[in-house]
Amino acid sequence: MSCRLILLIAVLTAMAAAPASAAELVEGTWNFEGGQVLVESTGTGTFKGTVTAPTKFSYCPHPKGEQIWSLSGTDKDFSGTHLWYRSDCTPNPGGKATWRIIDTDPSSFRLIFCTRHPDAGAPNPADTPDNHASGTFCYELTRAKPPGAAGSGDSGSTTAPSSQPSTLTPSQISLPSSRSCSTRSLRIRLPLAVRRNAKRISLYVDTKRVKRLTKRPLPKSTVLKKLPGRSFRLRFVAVTKKGKTVKRSKRYAGC
Repeated sequence: MSCRLILLIAVLTAMAAAPASAAELVEGTWNFEGGQVLVESTGTGTFKGTVTAPTKFSYCPHPKGEQIWSLSGTDKDFSGTHLWYRSDCTPNPGGKATWRIIDTDPSSFRLIFCTRHPDAGAPNPADTPDNHASGTFCYELTRAKPPGAAGSGDSGSTTAPSSQPSTLTPSQISLPSSRSCSTRSLRIRLPLAVRRNAKRISLYVDTKRVKRLTKRPLPKSTVLKKLPGRSFRLRFVAVTKKGKTVKRSKRYAGC
């Protein structure tokens, strides 16, 4: 056997054995407002997000098969656009958006997704569900399936995914920005992880309980009114279905 043929066989063997390039952290299927979005690579550093289970917004849900995200980036930070809708539910593409990976633990793989109306410019990359500018919408998303998982591109389910975390952590509790407290009221969002895992929720202003939520299904949000004009601490206490108590608190300068 000639040296040239031996070299060719060695090269082909090495190519066959070489591992595929690693997927970016943003790739995979993400839980989003009761539905799921599959993020796939479209080239070097570019990606698309396609709905694989319809979202459950109050109106104009994103249907299965619709591409709602175009994004680019690497490692933990990505930017691009989100597909919005007009009031008559016709597509209004081009809303600037950011995606930031905040946890890569396999049991709690999460990112923060923020977007603004197509005419409103780009979100601040550091925005969070608790702290963002007026007109910015931020969500904390959990990963339902890693990239390449069986069936990740063909989810026919229209119900909340069973792969949502079965535990609740303080970081999954969302408290509003102190800037939201301007009319002596606050709207408290209850993310999907909270609604799925909490048995009851109590909200305290300092040491006084001002609201208790037990009726299921738990609402997507609740409003606290007649809040103090002075400085106070808001405490969110959730008791999970497994009996675990999870807390988060935040101080406000006054409403």
